[in-house]
Amino acid sequence: SVSLTGIDYKVIKDIYNDTFSIKKFYLRRIRRIYPVLIFILLLTTFVASLVMTVGTGQFLFYLRSLVCAILGGSNIFFKVYLNHGYFNPDSRGSITLLHTWSLGVEEQFYIIWTIFLFIACKVLNIRWLRIIILLIAFFSFYMFFRYRYDHATFFNPVYRAFELMIGAYLALAIDTTTQFSLVKNKYFNDALSLIGILIIIYSGCILDHTGNLAF
Repeated sequence: SVSLTGIDYKVIKDIYNDTFSIKKFYLRRIRRIYPVLIFILLLTTFVASLVMTVGTGQFLFYLRSLVCAILGGSNIFFKVYLNHGYFNPDSRGSITLLHTWSLGVEEQFYIIWTIFLFIACKVLNIRWLRIIILLIAFFSFYMFFRYRYDHATFFNPVYRAFELMIGAYLALAIDTTTQFSLVKNKYFNDALSLIGILIIIYSGCILDHTGNLAF
């Protein structure tokens, strides 16, 4: 998420500085993601052909999930075809490409989000942009919380958008090196970063490995 926050920050800064290109941004994303993704998918497919019986329902399900992973739609595929939640014991180890759901969310988010930022930065100053980002993030979080018990919510990019958008807001708010900064005190910003790291470590320590989530 740190790298994604940096992406948001760079996009917004480049738009305000009139140096941003949507085409170049998407090409950079493709060059960054797809070489490793294709390698992993090829390797996974080779192993799947050895451990699964070709032509069976399991292997055909894998092939459909493979196509969706390449197209950046794994989360939508599993939202539609997975009859149980991501953390259900039936999902562990049996759905080969289940972990690619987050990549789908990321790719879909940046297709829409980047176009939105490009338009919003042209008509809004940085103060109003912060407000709009917070409002949209709040709405996304509200929808996520309201439908949190629906397993499809886990894979929904709209309900997941608040996680990425909060990162975008913080990237704008705490960088003291530019005019976009909301908080000018470098030590305060460093303290926030340290608190964030400690929260991540704490979350890892309190996870309930019996199958129940601690968050």
